[in-house]
Amino acid sequence: MMITADLIWDENLDNDCEVSKDIWEDDTFIDKSYLKVVLPSYDGVDTPIVYHFKLNDDLKINSIKIPTNSIGNLGKFGRLNTCSLEAVSGEPPVLKEIIIKIDERLYDKLALLPKANEKKQYFQIKYNLVNKQSVVHEGNIWGHVCEVVETKPFSQGVIDFSVTDIVLIRSKILSVANKHDRTLVNLQAFHNLSRIPLKCLHYPVERSLLLPEPPFDDDDSIYVFFPYDLLSKLKISSGSFVRLSNSKNSVLVRAFLLQSPNHYVVDGIYTTPFVLAQFDELPLVEVEPVYNNELVFPTASEVVISKVGNVLHTQKRYQELILQKLRYYFLTARRILSNGSLIPITIDSSFDEIILDDIDLDVNTIKSDDDCIVWFVVSNSKFENISNYDPKAEFFVDPKHTKLITSAMENKSLSSNTFNSVLKYYGLPGVFHYRPDIFPVVNDIKNVINTHAEANKKVPNLPMILNLSSNVPKVGKASILRSIAIDLSYQFVDIDTLSVVFSSGSSDIATTFLGYLKGKLENLLPFTGNTIILIKHIDHILKKVDQNQDIQQSRQVKALEGDLISFIKSYSRIYPGVVLAFTSASIDNLPEGFRSEIKFDYVVHPPNEKQRRSIIDELLSTSDLFQKYGNRKLRIQCSNEIDISTLSLHSAGLSPYDIQYIISLAVADSLRKCNNYLLWRQNKIKVDMISIQNALEKVRSDYSASIGAPSIPNVTWDDVGGLSSVKDAIMETIDLPLKHPELFGSGLKKRSGILFYGPPGTGKTLLAKAIATNFSLNFFSVKGPELLNMYIGESEANVRRVFQKARDAKPCVIFFDEVDSVAPKRGNQGDSGGVMDRIVSQLLAELDGMSSDGDGVFIIGATNRPDLLDEALLRPGRFDKLIYLGIADTREKQANIMRALTRKFKVSSDINFDELVSDFPFNYTGADFYALCSDAMLKAMTRISKEIDEKVDKYNQDNGTSISIRYWFDHVCSDEDTDVIVKKEDFLNANKELIPSVSQQELEHYKQIRANFEDSK
Repeated sequence: MMITADLIWDENLDNDCEVSKDIWEDDTFIDKSYLKVVLPSYDGVDTPIVYHFKLNDDLKINSIKIPTNSIGNLGKFGRLNTCSLEAVSGEPPVLKEIIIKIDERLYDKLALLPKANEKKQYFQIKYNLVNKQSVVHEGNIWGHVCEVVETKPFSQGVIDFSVTDIVLIRSKILSVANKHDRTLVNLQAFHNLSRIPLKCLHYPVERSLLLPEPPFDDDDSIYVFFPYDLLSKLKISSGSFVRLSNSKNSVLVRAFLLQSPNHYVVDGIYTTPFVLAQFDELPLVEVEPVYNNELVFPTASEVVISKVGNVLHTQKRYQELILQKLRYYFLTARRILSNGSLIPITIDSSFDEIILDDIDLDVNTIKSDDDCIVWFVVSNSKFENISNYDPKAEFFVDPKHTKLITSAMENKSLSSNTFNSVLKYYGLPGVFHYRPDIFPVVNDIKNVINTHAEANKKVPNLPMILNLSSNVPKVGKASILRSIAIDLSYQFVDIDTLSVVFSSGSSDIATTFLGYLKGKLENLLPFTGNTIILIKHIDHILKKVDQNQDIQQSRQVKALEGDLISFIKSYSRIYPGVVLAFTSASIDNLPEGFRSEIKFDYVVHPPNEKQRRSIIDELLSTSDLFQKYGNRKLRIQCSNEIDISTLSLHSAGLSPYDIQYIISLAVADSLRKCNNYLLWRQNKIKVDMISIQNALEKVRSDYSASIGAPSIPNVTWDDVGGLSSVKDAIMETIDLPLKHPELFGSGLKKRSGILFYGPPGTGKTLLAKAIATNFSLNFFSVKGPELLNMYIGESEANVRRVFQKARDAKPCVIFFDEVDSVAPKRGNQGDSGGVMDRIVSQLLAELDGMSSDGDGVFIIGATNRPDLLDEALLRPGRFDKLIYLGIADTREKQANIMRALTRKFKVSSDINFDELVSDFPFNYTGADFYALCSDAMLKAMTRISKEIDEKVDKYNQDNGTSISIRYWFDHVCSDEDTDVIVKKEDFLNANKELIPSVSQQELEHYKQIRANFEDSK
């Protein structure tokens, strides 16, 4: 049971807290050694802090004294003075590891101590840490020179000096010593009091954080929170009214102290979306005091509120819900408004008028499910017995005396600079911000839209039509346009053609779709100004059709195409600020007439490595990640071990949607792990690298078959034996372009093609995988039959898709196994359609493109017959590095292969591989050695199984029992009994039975091919 107590901060306490006598004698605290303290939070997340507590008879009744060093982001002034307490049953868990960042001078002194135990003794004595009693928390600051940055496996627990490891991180003094003075350090932001940054609160502030506590009907939408130092500098008391103003706007607000601790970066003042919306741009404001004689506001007798242009306002199904939420907004407080005030209202779009007709809506029950926001603006106001009232002045809206009238929509522009922060305040889904320097397509579209807006001022009625195409679903086409609309302060309307159900018949398609489109836009566009209208999957209803094959469908498409073109021209003339955008799999799928109307086409590829790093970094931003868990809200914290660079590399080829799904899986997995330990994790879900990697592997395994996602193999140089001679050539071809791309920036074309040739089974595929693993490259294996398709042109298209997937997944290796089946000599094939010749030509064209736009894509081919390849493949710039992989022709190479293949075996200690291979023939390939080792392991397992049968029989004879082999395994045998140790005799017996896959005559033939092939080059 939680109780509320007065909070006292003490800098002299080390680790334990002290409680007053009445709390000490409370029934729930008797016989308890630990309690948890919950501080009021500005982000809605309770962070319980556990302390070992003791009695202090001198404390006033119902009070607790806690050490300041237990809170990392605590300011010197303006601290919280109340908290909630609850006794903790049981003992805290023991921490396995504590990571401490310490001052560099202290670090150097501790480094001189020869033993780790001496370092532990220093912390134990210096900071009064009681073994198995003192609770250590993440964020602890000891002596202004040590900061606990992470504790494992929990966020808080006791230290056991015999078990807990202490890891020290060297740090400069300012990063730790000024931790308590964070607000003072950032006070530089307030050096100009006429230009103070105004920012949005992260979460609605609970009443317990308001000092002094205001009346229950006070207008909470005008609250602004000031750090202590700024309030002192402005000589403003908490709870007083002030006026925020800049050159364009002025808003009356109520100032409150932003108490410490909090998670805000104190470089501005924080307010609600209501106050923020009254300023046109990201505001820098001046704060002016308001005196009591200025706070006499009249109560309006009538207020007219207009809807701000938004697609939700035009849909009848939401009207009753919006009005209910608007009514609730005015019923809960006496609002202070003025003419022109913008009012945000959030709604749950899953509710509709059918539900509202059936139930008596309680807005509180659906508040947490709101997913979108609409705006209203105060258009006019009237007052009784007041004739000359200033139209810009504030007034009260009293639900008991003020008549509210809602009118039609009004065209009102909204500031986009704080859009995501407003969404975060209400807990609504955010919009990913695409940085133009990382996503070039975003910058290109922005420039085109801005140019169109400028050109329209000189030459009106210019249509603006875009198409974003991608063969990869969920690649972010709609979110790119939504992000651009926010950045440019455009309204955004999206229409999905897949959600429009058509009836059969040629006239129905055109009539239904155009009717749906006009019905959604005609009541909206007159009140929205600049608007981006996105019609998704236009190729779903407007396909390029061969009229000779399907006359009826061709007529349907022609009718819709003509009507849609007329619609575009008409709306461009009536609404010049409209940008019409479409998405499709490819612009080539659209009819030629419609394609001619599209001014700009952008192909959106899956994000490259740099873009994936940006996406992952934003998704893992700890300030934005929360998780609902029952009635609680949990903070998601990312482990310091997470390597974003590694994740961005291993997620090659995945779409932003896939990456977001990976993070959600990792969060869910982390929640399952910490479900029973939320108290000791301080209501934090710590996402670690293992959870994300497991989620990444799951997504890859689920979708690799459908999307062809490349992956990084797990084959190292240690797995490759006897091929060390080719390593230098490979390093020159691949390592140099990866590590020094600047060398190829002046027109020098890189060599990115390698051809392995030689007898079968010599390790060509294995070596290609080892290359991909060694350089952390994604591996994409292609076999000839995968490219063939019965339809004309599709085989060449498959080749293009392979290379495009590789570009999307770069750095990447494309491995063409048996490349002679993919690219044989042209003119020698017997197929009537010339399919193979066209595949070869397409492959040559793609290889040529690798030297210019294929940075990070490497091509490796493998063949047994290089003499069958088309000659054009072997010129410089294509497969220009030819490497012969022969058999092991020395005893040393054979021994190295055996060591590589058996490095995970348990082999007898008397085996010497140099001696073992002395009787092996020189026509064994790598595949033959693999077969030999597998057979030797099988023979060892057979031998061990016979020995186990003998041991069981002997055990039964000695003990007069009749146990089964299963019982013997479960209860009698030891680890040594079941160890499979491969002996020399197993290898020799396997060698006797092995038949080489390449005969001596065939080997001579391959050597002759090599000689002829290299002489011709």
